[in-house]
Amino acid sequence: MRKPKKEYYLEWEAEKIFINLKNGTKLRVLYYPAITKSEKTLNIVYNSGFNSYVYIWLESVEELRNYHNIYFIETREKEFCEMPENNKDYSVPILSEDFKYALDELGLDISKCVFTGSSIGSNGILLSMDKYHLKPFLAVLATPMAIMERTNLIDTTLWMPFYVAQLLKPFFYLIITIMFRNDKSQVKTMKHGVSRMLKKKSMAWLRLNPLSKPYVMSEEHTKNLHYPIVIVNPGADKTHDSGLMSKIEAFLPKAKFVTVPVNSDTHNKHFAKIILDEIENQRNKEEN
Repeated sequence: MRKPKKEYYLEWEAEKIFINLKNGTKLRVLYYPAITKSEKTLNIVYNSGFNSYVYIWLESVEELRNYHNIYFIETREKEFCEMPENNKDYSVPILSEDFKYALDELGLDISKCVFTGSSIGSNGILLSMDKYHLKPFLAVLATPMAIMERTNLIDTTLWMPFYVAQLLKPFFYLIITIMFRNDKSQVKTMKHGVSRMLKKKSMAWLRLNPLSKPYVMSEEHTKNLHYPIVIVNPGADKTHDSGLMSKIEAFLPKAKFVTVPVNSDTHNKHFAKIILDEIENQRNKEEN
């Protein structure tokens, strides 16, 4: 099985910002200043999903950084981040807390921010917006769900032996190729993610608390949300429950819902275009 191409140049180009949060978590943030800055330049803040590296978002980051500053927050399970020994949870409430504290450390003007992310990262943003009354310029979020089960599917707090991980890697690649055979871009990015996850220095994600309670969205979690919020879901998605994605509509009555053809369209140039279009729509509304 061919090893996935490792394109780390987007990480090499970034300014790395290491921040210590109030809850003891240490995160790495990749910062890309806008190539062309103007009075319309915004701060686009990514809250990445489970083991979702910047490579997965490569196309959207490259497109958006032309005119906007990019802050790509690497969530706590990634290799350059650290979790406190007494708090290895990976849940929506914890990610919402991490997101708020990261914004505090970065010192960003929230009113000039566009929040974006995917999956559990999107859920974390929504809960953070509600709990801490955050009012960004705009939020464009991919694949949040009404119920988020625990993410650590390995269900173990022990280290997986490194040699076992390497033996299993070709099997994971084959499964990905079969599952996403109609979305070649997704195959490429998913293989990259698996490759990163199974590196020896990256395997701290196996130490996540497997007993974290599932997150069940309710009206209490969304009553203080600030709009506009745009939710982007793929019509065909092998990694998220379509029923749980659709159920979220009941809790976000003022949100705009956009359906894209396949999962990779929630990360690529198509996704970037949605963000840029929605920024322009919001500007037009404010001017009128």
